[in-house]
Amino acid sequence: MNIDFENSSILKFFREISAIPRSSKNEEAIADYLVAFAEKRGLEWYRDDIDNVVIKKPGSPGAEDMPPVMLQGHTDMVCEKNAGTNHDFAAEGIKLIREGNYLRADGTTLGADNGVAVAYMLAVLDDNTLVHPPLECVFTVQEEVGLIGAGALDGSVLKARTMINLDGGQFGTAIVSCAGGLRVNLTRKYERIQRDSVYTMNVAIRGLVGGHSGLDIIHGRGNSIKILARILNRILQEYGDTEISKICGGAKDNAIPRESDCNLIFVSGSDRDGAAGIISAMEKEIREELRETDPDFRAEVTLLNDTTAGSFGPELTSDLVRLLVLGPDGVIKRSNAAGGFVVASVNLGVIESDTGEVRVTFSPRSSVASIQVDVKNMLRVLASTLGFDAEFKSEYPGWSFAENSPIRDAFIHSFADLFSKSLNIEAVHAGLECGLFSEKLPGLDAISLGPTILDCHTPQEKLDLETFHQVWVLLLDVLRKTAENKR
Repeated sequence: MNIDFENSSILKFFREISAIPRSSKNEEAIADYLVAFAEKRGLEWYRDDIDNVVIKKPGSPGAEDMPPVMLQGHTDMVCEKNAGTNHDFAAEGIKLIREGNYLRADGTTLGADNGVAVAYMLAVLDDNTLVHPPLECVFTVQEEVGLIGAGALDGSVLKARTMINLDGGQFGTAIVSCAGGLRVNLTRKYERIQRDSVYTMNVAIRGLVGGHSGLDIIHGRGNSIKILARILNRILQEYGDTEISKICGGAKDNAIPRESDCNLIFVSGSDRDGAAGIISAMEKEIREELRETDPDFRAEVTLLNDTTAGSFGPELTSDLVRLLVLGPDGVIKRSNAAGGFVVASVNLGVIESDTGEVRVTFSPRSSVASIQVDVKNMLRVLASTLGFDAEFKSEYPGWSFAENSPIRDAFIHSFADLFSKSLNIEAVHAGLECGLFSEKLPGLDAISLGPTILDCHTPQEKLDLETFHQVWVLLLDVLRKTAENKR
């Protein structure tokens, strides 16, 4: 396919929006741009208090009275830069570099996630030669920090019950289901107990791969907190007087934890030495278990010189270890009907022991609401049984697989016609804005797709320009056929 990238309308608009700072919660300037764009072309627009923008365009001649179709994507981007890169995301646009059929940024993230959607929508809105039904182009904000914009948008401004989300990240694949999620904090307050004439040790879990707690949960990678809990439980079985002084692990609830640390208190040097031997033996066992997923796993033991230490006490030590051992983690359920994708999972993502409180954070995900409720109840029972308080927050809905989907069928047929191959249909075990819109707009028929973006959310991010154009051709074909078939 010969593509004139330089004269491409979608690349033109991508360059324009890349010049506008648009980090999460800093989207006023891009919203100003969108409103000015709409006003210049005489298009109806809506803007809310947090800078979500909706722009509506009538159907092409003969399709004016058709039901509208929603095109949707988010305006914010993840802002990361290489060490030594001098770039102020709050004030500067992205510096683009073309390398053959790829587009990247100069030492920063590119923002193709989800600048490509913004570019597609602007190009459709700008071109009055295209054939399409009435369009509602929805530009949401703060997607990267919790789907905030999609959750806050007033659904009454939208009439569409067909949605094309343009936030997919691999050409040739369409997403038709996503997981809902939430954050669950199990907490317990305590008073530190001073221990004297004791023997101390630090246990550090290192070398794990980690990954996204939704997309990568299927790989069965090691969880540093669960491994640490396994080791601690074995030590307590052998040396019941052992107590925890400090414990921490993981950085974010949506990431599989790679590292964890625990300071332990022993009543004798022989107990400490015996525990070190247990850890050494377990390290070999666990490394063998993880040799395919986490070949660099290690459990590091450091004997400390402290003879006095603050302690959790025996009760909290025991209850916490039991909670970590029993806490759900990994895949909970797979689909039998739709390709075996993950339906429900839990990530034991973070443990902290700030002064006076232990906090354990879980991240459950599910595309089926009833299963999510069951997991929440499981965690509630676990917390109450072991003397912890449970807090449920930042919940967003899933998007269930639809047996019948006209928009999915339309993309399958157009893709086959255009590219002489089959469109892959997948569910993604992560949050997408489709879930929030499906809850907001009953009966919504939705699909998510996009071009190939490599190393997304990193300074190495690259947009495949050929697939950028191919998705554009596919989108226009579906819109044209939708308009023509219902005249």
